[in-house]
Amino acid sequence: MFSILTTTYVTNKLSTAILSFVIACLICNCSKLQPQTMASTEYQLSSGNSTHGKIKITPPLTLAKAIRTALHNNPDIMAGRWQQETARLNTLDSSSGHLPQMELNLHYRHHWDQARLAPPNRAGEITYFSHDIFGGDFALKIPLFSGGKVVNSVKAGKLLEKAANCNFKRTKRELIYNIKNTFFAIAGQKQHIKSIKKSIAAMQNHLETTKALIIAKKAAPIDLQNIEVRIAELQHELATQKGELQISRSFLANLMGISGIPPETELVQGTLKVEKIKLERDKLIKKAIKQREDLVALSHKIEAQKYFIAKEKGDYLPVISAGMTYGARLSSQSDYDDLGYAGLEISFPMFNWFSISNRIRKQQAKLKILEQEKRKLVLKINQQINLALIKIKTALTQIKLTAKTTKQAAESLRISKEKAALSRGTTNEVLDAQASLFAAKTRHLKALFKFHSALAFLDFSSGVIHE
Repeated sequence: MFSILTTTYVTNKLSTAILSFVIACLICNCSKLQPQTMASTEYQLSSGNSTHGKIKITPPLTLAKAIRTALHNNPDIMAGRWQQETARLNTLDSSSGHLPQMELNLHYRHHWDQARLAPPNRAGEITYFSHDIFGGDFALKIPLFSGGKVVNSVKAGKLLEKAANCNFKRTKRELIYNIKNTFFAIAGQKQHIKSIKKSIAAMQNHLETTKALIIAKKAAPIDLQNIEVRIAELQHELATQKGELQISRSFLANLMGISGIPPETELVQGTLKVEKIKLERDKLIKKAIKQREDLVALSHKIEAQKYFIAKEKGDYLPVISAGMTYGARLSSQSDYDDLGYAGLEISFPMFNWFSISNRIRKQQAKLKILEQEKRKLVLKINQQINLALIKIKTALTQIKLTAKTTKQAAESLRISKEKAALSRGTTNEVLDAQASLFAAKTRHLKALFKFHSALAFLDFSSGVIHE
């Protein structure tokens, strides 16, 4: 009879321990799986479809298509998305301090001398001894008051999550600026190459005309050599510009996160036209200070740092928690006993060699650093916008002047050719006029590129998009 009761008692206790173990495992697994499931769902499109350099570009490659590809495949963008996820998980980790903590510990111990399975509960109680003891303990701890450390950590984490989102937007804006700038450079180089080819074709026609004049004894052979030298110079310039164009295409491919752009792929941007825009410096600076993503991110970090200071100050306050444990012990002779408790715990900080005050001063120093970084960034924004406006105004002036000089150079070349055809001018005059026209066109193209580059830099610096 005693053995049956003992067996039933042991079975009930073991069933309780196993049930507690299963519940604890389920809760722990659910808490671990939830963030991972959210992360894999949120970034399945971004990380799963990225081929890292194996994306096929279908011609023609437009500016919009290049930006879409870069935003999908650029390594900085991919890293920025995971930085956002890291900040989100940090916030979840901080918020877990509010939740009860459960643990299950299993152990086996061999004692040299026989030991009790559990301490006696009352005088005269039967106790069991054994060399080999199997045991398991289930512990539950419920936080009641932490001095504001958990609350402040969660608030700081949410602000840092917002800062990560702002930094990610800024990274995208910087990438778009670099792609636009590269596209404008490629457009200018392509037009420059066309201008060189036209100049070479014109000089070759002039070469044939000069040969006819030499036969008619209206020109000297030295004129033919001068033209050939000029053609060679233009061909050298053409080769240089083609090389620079390939470098720009390679840089664009790097920004897009691919290994290269096929040579047969045409880049379509259109012509470099002058756009009418309103440039109001004070309004641009005010908008930039209000909406520039990196400045907003710094503001979030400053607010988060204040919560970190409050968190460190919370270490001066007591920590209150409720807890309970339940343990089971089983000997190699099948003897069984259990133990446990439930109660309230209060922990008071007494003396820690000024560790808390030092940590508070450290966090306060970090706050001062962030405030100075924000002040530095505001000054940088002012400087960048001023620089962009100066570049735009300078480029507009250069565009007007070079457009005028290009017309004058073209008229001068026409007159020089007519005079040479009538034997009233020399070949050198034609070559000089041709060189002046080529230089004027080159300066005009450079001025157009500077204008569009400065406009893109203004968008990047102010955080305002000009349509």
